Amino acid sequence: MAYTITSPQFKHSKVPAITAAIICIIFALWSATWFWASVLTVRPEAVITQWEQNKEKPNQELALSMISRLNTSIDINPLDANTHLLLARFYEKLADLDFADLADLADIENAANVESNSPNQYNKLAELEYKNAIKNQPSWDYAWGKLANFYSNQQPLNNANIMNALSKAMLLGPYERKNQKVIIPLIFKHWPLIASNKEELIQATKIIKHALKYHTHALLTLNSAKKHQQLNTLAPMLTKKWHKNRLNKYLRETKND
Repeated sequence: MAYTITSPQFKHSKVPAITAAIICIIFALWSATWFWASVLTVRPEAVITQWEQNKEKPNQELALSMISRLNTSIDINPLDANTHLLLARFYEKLADLDFADLADLADIENAANVESNSPNQYNKLAELEYKNAIKNQPSWDYAWGKLANFYSNQQPLNNANIMNALSKAMLLGPYERKNQKVIIPLIFKHWPLIASNKEELIQATKIIKHALKYHTHALLTLNSAKKHQQLNTLAPMLTKKWHKNRLNKYLRETKND
């Protein structure tokens, strides 16, 4: 009978290979799980973006379905700031429907953390998720901008909350195009607050002048100034002829109204 003798060196040589294989398996499972968490956010992001761009009233049933998907994604990857931001955007949109009852949110995570006598439960949840997004990614300018916009739509206005979030958005992403779409209207809407602080005024002026270099953002700047009655504030910053022509057109329209 033949015997096979396995040397200790041969046994020890298998250990690194086995360890490497286990690590690879764990990494593959983690990657697959992370990928699935990301996939779950794709449709909700498309839905909320469409509602926001078209200024549509949300479909409550669809919104709650998308919120459920997002909560599942957070269960898998709780540190993803974008998923929390998407949740906040859905809650904020649902607040437009002015529901005061949390019965439909019974199965939604975090609903239990909201006081039952709160005047608007969706707004409470939206604020919570905006803050969670920022907690997970403190330097995300767009999240700060969305939080500033959220505070700007609340009544009564809390100027301290608005300016804290808006200042962070202006500082962290002054020239980011996505962020500018959010903060430029806010700059003109809250110009008296900004103008009262020298540093904020300088930063806001830089952002406006940068936006005026690009056609789409120039239109956004001019339209925002008109909407919030800040055309005379904008006038000294204009250099291009078509900017000035558009400004004069808006001034005439304002005078005739």
